[in-house]
Amino acid sequence: MVKKIKTEQLKVGMYIHDLNCGWLDHPFLKSRLKVTDEKLIEKIGSYGICEVYIDAEKGIDIADAPTKGEIKREIQSRLKDVYVTEAETDCKVPIKEEIVRAKMIRHEAKETLKSIMNDVRFGRNIERGTVEGIVDKMAASVFRNQDALLSLGKIRKIDEYTYAHSVSTCALMMAFCRHLGYEAEELREAGIGAMLHDIGKVKVPLEILNKRGALTEGSVSMYGSAVRCLKGLQA
Repeated sequence: MVKKIKTEQLKVGMYIHDLNCGWLDHPFLKSRLKVTDEKLIEKIGSYGICEVYIDAEKGIDIADAPTKGEIKREIQSRLKDVYVTEAETDCKVPIKEEIVRAKMIRHEAKETLKSIMNDVRFGRNIERGTVEGIVDKMAASVFRNQDALLSLGKIRKIDEYTYAHSVSTCALMMAFCRHLGYEAEELREAGIGAMLHDIGKVKVPLEILNKRGALTEGSVSMYGSAVRCLKGLQA
């Protein structure tokens, strides 16, 4: 049974199931190891690792330590409480009222993105002011009621997937940044990046983008041509 404990609770004889951090944040070859001496415990603590997961079936147990399943359920419960609280207190405009404006903004965003992608396709520069204008409108909608614009992300046509996906990604990014408390200018920059994250697709042949299954020798050759086009675009 996997349990979560504080690093200071580690004892010789325990089996660490997970160091509870990124692999670049610890000096060990792997995240699972047997605690063989006190020096190992000190070394783990010296890297700022505050909590770890232990496997009680492979080493010494701590009876009252919470299990991994209990931790997961607690996190899910907290997230649910946060979402409900924000939904009740953070919406400045009722969703029924904002969704009317959100539909128009989303349509304008898709048309703007089509125009931008056509410009790139024909070698013209992206007009930053055009992107900023539509991102600002989307940001304003997110601040009024983020659920309105986000809910429209479920409505998409297959032939307009790239445009709809980019607009949805932009809306999600700005809603997330707002949740994190970003300033308006930071939120705008994140929105622009999200809106244009797929811009390179305009130089990739549709046969590659829509291909099902593994690439053939012919499609690999076509892919190479697309990469050269993209390099030219970046230059």
